[in-house]
Amino acid sequence: MLVARAAGRCEFDGCNKYLFRDPVTKTAGNFAQVAHIIAFSPAGPRGARALAAEIKDDLPNLMLLCHVHHILVDNNEALYPVRALRAFKRRHEARIKHLTGLPSDSFTTVLILKSRIGTRTVQVTRAQVQRAIAPRYPAADDFVEIDLTTIPDDNNPGFIASAKAAIDAHTSRLYETRYDGKPLTHISVFALAPIPILMYLGSHLSDKVPVALYQRHRDTEGWAWKTRGTPVQFGIHRVREGSDRDAVALLLSISGRVGINDLPRAIDGRFTIYEIAPLTITPRLRLLRTRADLGAFTRAYEAAMTSITTDHPGLTEVLLFPAVPAPAAIAAGRALLEKRHPRVVVYDFDKRANGFTETVRIN
Repeated sequence: MLVARAAGRCEFDGCNKYLFRDPVTKTAGNFAQVAHIIAFSPAGPRGARALAAEIKDDLPNLMLLCHVHHILVDNNEALYPVRALRAFKRRHEARIKHLTGLPSDSFTTVLILKSRIGTRTVQVTRAQVQRAIAPRYPAADDFVEIDLTTIPDDNNPGFIASAKAAIDAHTSRLYETRYDGKPLTHISVFALAPIPILMYLGSHLSDKVPVALYQRHRDTEGWAWKTRGTPVQFGIHRVREGSDRDAVALLLSISGRVGINDLPRAIDGRFTIYEIAPLTITPRLRLLRTRADLGAFTRAYEAAMTSITTDHPGLTEVLLFPAVPAPAAIAAGRALLEKRHPRVVVYDFDKRANGFTETVRIN
């Protein structure tokens, strides 16, 4: 019963080591140790003469520990008194009971995409992921990780091609993955990369499988969506009417304002220009705080693409100039419908070029 309640894992707080397989040779076996909270001998660690014989082998007095932590708690009685070990046991067994009680649809496949942002690489830890996706839980021990940090970005024309190839390969395998003989049912995405790459990733996430997108919040350095805040609503408006019905540009002013003067000279008077922006507040960093905010942006983007397609029949491509947070970029790529929407030519603001440059074509 103790092994069942502990799920075969060490109950020392923070260890969680699986005790029925050697981590080096992967040989199956029982490497667990049953430890007493109150020692079976009055002279033992945390011994109590009046209680030892009475409760020594009762389940509430037993912990499942690895060899290292069995020695640690018994040799450091002052650091690990009875109340501390009881708390370790209680928290561990409560967590196991909760996790094993989750229905099968509470599991999610975790997809991580990371790239250098300037000179920095932001890491996504398992603890951050678990806090963000709760009450869901990872469907597998290993996350699907697309690591673009080894591809040099600076002055490297092959970066986009290499990144696209990596996304193609990983997402193709992702949708072939099976867990416990069951098909992929849900995906949770944690991604930081240049906006065009994020849009390209979104375009490869099937609408046949539910996807949850997460954002890294600078104030907490975590990925869990905020639960409070004034909802953000977005509007679509026509900035300029162009002379050519087949020339259209769309500005996404979310993290900052994209102005007409920011556009390349080629986006001249022929182009009709539309913009998606927040209705009542100024575009800025950290504007998206809640999952509902992301949903509001996605609906506005879908409405804009539908309106553009209706107002410009026969349109083959839309030039996109985005200033958006990561999950909004992924959502924009995922919202494109192959047979309904035109191709989207994504521009990225390049500090080296001091302006927007064409980066990737989607759909």
